[in-house]
Amino acid sequence: MSTVTLDQPMTAPVFQGNVPNPLALSQPDSHSSLLITVPEILYTLEAPLAAAPIIEDDRIFAKFSVDRNVDLDLTLTGKAVENENKFQTEQYSWFFQIKEPRPRAHFIVATHMAMMGLVGKFNLQISRPEESININSELPLLEISKLLHRRQFTYRLMVIEEATGKQFLLPSAISEGEIERIAFVYHAIVDRSFIWQGSSFNTSIPATEEDASLFAQLVQSSIWPLPTAPLSEIVLGQPIHLGRATVTIEDAVVTNLDEVRKQLEAGDGRQVTFEVSSLSGQDKYEFTETPYSSGVLWEPKIQALIDLEPYLDAAIAERYHALAAATLEGLTEEEKIAITVRPELDEPAFQTDN
Repeated sequence: MSTVTLDQPMTAPVFQGNVPNPLALSQPDSHSSLLITVPEILYTLEAPLAAAPIIEDDRIFAKFSVDRNVDLDLTLTGKAVENENKFQTEQYSWFFQIKEPRPRAHFIVATHMAMMGLVGKFNLQISRPEESININSELPLLEISKLLHRRQFTYRLMVIEEATGKQFLLPSAISEGEIERIAFVYHAIVDRSFIWQGSSFNTSIPATEEDASLFAQLVQSSIWPLPTAPLSEIVLGQPIHLGRATVTIEDAVVTNLDEVRKQLEAGDGRQVTFEVSSLSGQDKYEFTETPYSSGVLWEPKIQALIDLEPYLDAAIAERYHALAAATLEGLTEEEKIAITVRPELDEPAFQTDN
């Protein structure tokens, strides 16, 4: 099964580059703060200095506190201006550092990195707004997609933490199966009723005339409600009890249907066990007694990052559309049709030998 790697302590590539026009900045002191402004979406991050900056002749290193478990490490290289308390900045490099791998920390970093990678440019200011550096921050599309994926499942973990009172520490790598369990628990708490990928269920009914008749009706309708039962999941090693739920199998099929019918028609009262699965791969879950509140009130800093969702969705879609357009650029209409037409495949094209 594939895994998603969560690098520690850095969670994304270092942003680095040259300052187009070397800028003389006031050297930071203990009262300095970092201000990152993204004019395109009217977003601003302000981070106070976390420790005294390290100032050398050709380098300034400063650590800023973004959140309780997130720092931003900034290095400016250049040279000090003689007889002035200024530093001629020529190059920069910076990255987010996670001190404790909590979902909130990963969500904050993934959101900022994805946003900055999609915007491509933003302003970095130290201490005084009039002293700023324009940063180019384009990231590869695949890297941004990974960051948005991480943003999604860490947000869901944050919701689960708030609802259940549990606390999670993210490992250095997390499997897609674990991410699916996180999604399932999130939907159970927030949505209560939702469609999920289907799986096989084993159940049993007594071989009586009444139950045989009910069985025949269910088989004919292809919608199969299973008995209400309490459900739970394990998320990052911690059990989460979700309460009672009704599972309805849509497009249901019964394994060995004829044999099951034969056993039920015997009418001897014994329990007949059989397997039911969804032909379309969809089950409907309805949680009726979830012991958690679905409402979470976030502080303004986190809510501002959550509210970036529409922009991030639109921006990533635009990047993919631009990539697709660039792929077709320079081709004739006939060539475009040739590479975009839906292929006609033989019926057994996707069959395997075993």
